[in-house]
Parts: sequence; structure tokens; C-alpha cells
Amino acid sequence: MTGDVMDLRKSGKSGADSVGQPAGERWLLLLGGPAAGALLGYLVTLLAGWVTKLPSAPFGSWFELVAGANGRWGPWAVMGVGLVLGVAGGLFAVAMGAKVTFEGPEVRIAQDGNESAVPATEIDAVFADGKDLVVLDAATRQLFRGRCELPAAKLAAAFTSHGHHWLPADPHADAYHRWVPGAPELPPGVNAVLRARKSALENKDAADALELREEAQQQGYVVRDEGTRQYWRPLAP
Repeated sequence: MTGDVMDLRKSGKSGADSVGQPAGERWLLLLGGPAAGALLGYLVTLLAGWVTKLPSAPFGSWFELVAGANGRWGPWAVMGVGLVLGVAGGLFAVAMGAKVTFEGPEVRIAQDGNESAVPATEIDAVFADGKDLVVLDAATRQLFRGRCELPAAKLAAAFTSHGHHWLPADPHADAYHRWVPGAPELPPGVNAVLRARKSALENKDAADALELREEAQQQGYVVRDEGTRQYWRPLAP
């Protein structure tokens, strides 16, 4: 498959291939952000005088400052600020985008500024589960599960081209059970882990939820989420 179709390209490091946001999407963020920022700055200069006349204007002091600068260079200065903020926003959005890099013994998966490294030789199967990318080893352990906002077709092409087995769906989907407190099928230790993890999910503590998911897996149980609901399955025998 060609690089144009897959957007598979050499990264900065020798011998590394990566798949990420399409070039068109990156350029849209890099050019659209500054354009939107400058336009917003222009609109602010147009509305500043009117807003300052309101009895309880939000951010009134800022609008008064803009209205007072509405001379020859004032609007250009405000548009310039919007342009700079738009450039920063576009660069930030590109940096936070999803990217999967294949380099030697590792596959690195990045999203929202976080990166995980998976040993390439341990990968047995890969699939998309909703917005999550899931990587399993031969014992059906989750080497990686996390959000990856790249099209499944692009991910499938990239992993397949590097010799990995891409699946159309989770082959163990029917083995999951919804967790309820004190589930009799689970050992007390696993129930305790999932009970603590329930609190982490409700408190939106992603780091703690991830750590507890790994702890449950070390005890022989794979966990996935639907919102704050947890589903578990035993590792395949």
C-alpha cells in the first residue's frame, strides 16, 4: 500500500515508520487556527465599544482596554494577539494528535501528549474497540488499551504492513462480564481492586484507574470500561 493512502512516513529517527494525522488535517489545524484567531480578534475590536456600554459586561475591563485602543493600530494589535494565540493553539493540537510509531523492537503509541511503548515481539493481535486501540499478547493480556483517534482502516494497514495480526473486532468480547461489587466469580483481592477502581473512574483519576487495571491483570483478569461501568474477563487458558 502506498504512503499516500496510509500516511505512513519516516519519522525523525532512522528506520522508524509512523502513522498519524493526515497531512490535510494537520495543515487545517496549523492554518485554520491562526485564521480563526485573527478573525476573533477582529470581531472583538468591532464589539468592544458596544460591550463596554452594557450595565454588567463580562470581562468589562478587557473590553474597555480594547475599545480604548481602537485607533489606527489598535485593531491590528488585537488581531495580532489573536493570530499568535491561534498559531499556538494549532501547534498544540497537532502535538496532541494520535501517532503510532514502529521502530525496531518497539511500537510507540501516542495520544494527548501521552506515549506508551509496546514490545513488538510480544504483540499477538491488534484491534479497535470503539475509540480504543487494543494490543494483546499470546496470553490475551492487554499490552495496551487506550484512546487512539486514528481511523481503524489506517491503523489496520499500518500494523499489517509491519507483520502484526489485525482483527476486525475483539475476539474475546463474549467472555466479558459486568462487574458488580462482591462478584462471587472473582477472588476477594480482584473485587477489592475493582472496587477501588470504581472510585477512581468516578473521580476521573485516569492514572489510578490505569494502575488498578494493570493490578487486576496481574491477578489474571482483563478489564475494559464503558463509561464508569467495568467489565472483566479471565485471561485465556
